Amino acid sequence: MAPTAAPEKIKIGFFAPLIGPASADGNAALHGAQLAVEYINQHGGILGKEVELVYYDDALSPDQAIAVAHKLIEQDKVVAVVSGSYSTTLAASSV
Repeated sequence: MAPTAAPEKIKIGFFAPLIGPASADGNAALHGAQLAVEYINQHGGILGKEVELVYYDDALSPDQAIAVAHKLIEQDKVVAVVSGSYSTTLAASSV
């Protein structure tokens, strides 16, 4: 069996409330994450690989946050996930 090739990009997941009553905070956090990824990529990436931010809206819903966490891990194959400081983050932390 041939070894699997290393991914071309390093995928980092992100979720926060991007709509609803906490959307200002969620969008500010997303913007900060996007700026960080841009800065990292402009300076050579991580271990020479470009970073890609994969993000979703959790709509300030614990159920949605759990679903998003599963999607980021199982479908998007992210290596890490960052999120806001909401109870939705806590709900998804076990994933």
